[in-house]
Amino acid sequence: MTRNAAVIAVVALLLASGCSSSTRGSGRKKEGKDNANVELRMAKGACTVNPVVDRLGGKKGGPIRWNIKNVDCSPQYVAFLEYREYQNGGYGSPEHVVDKDPVYSNQVPTAGSDKVDAKIDKHGCWVCGEDQVFKYKICIDTNPSPPPTGNCLDPDVDVWPGF
Repeated sequence: MTRNAAVIAVVALLLASGCSSSTRGSGRKKEGKDNANVELRMAKGACTVNPVVDRLGGKKGGPIRWNIKNVDCSPQYVAFLEYREYQNGGYGSPEHVVDKDPVYSNQVPTAGSDKVDAKIDKHGCWVCGEDQVFKYKICIDTNPSPPPTGNCLDPDVDVWPGF
């Protein structure tokens, strides 16, 4: 076998193995989807983000959307920021994973909703053998300026950049 044929065979083997960061483990389907629901509710006298948020995932350049519903809080602005990769039981430094980063909502009125669109702006790791999993913050505030960064939820929400 020539050297070029050997290289092509290795690349084909890697591609055929399904090694994709947009999947969760070997042979499993994508768990992330292109939209997530985010709910704002009053809890113990404070507006909070419901900790149950869908998982996001997709290919580089693929769209993602957060569907925000303000159930009973005063009008709020929402920010999505600080994407950190899961690494050996902890999380790394913030990385640029989504474009725009951070991304902000319009004012979400009481009993109202808003949609926030972005796209995956990072290639997945197709030779690392595992998914790249990123956690991010969802922050809310009654004022748009400075951008919301104080009242935050760090949900178990993951973004898997794929190919």
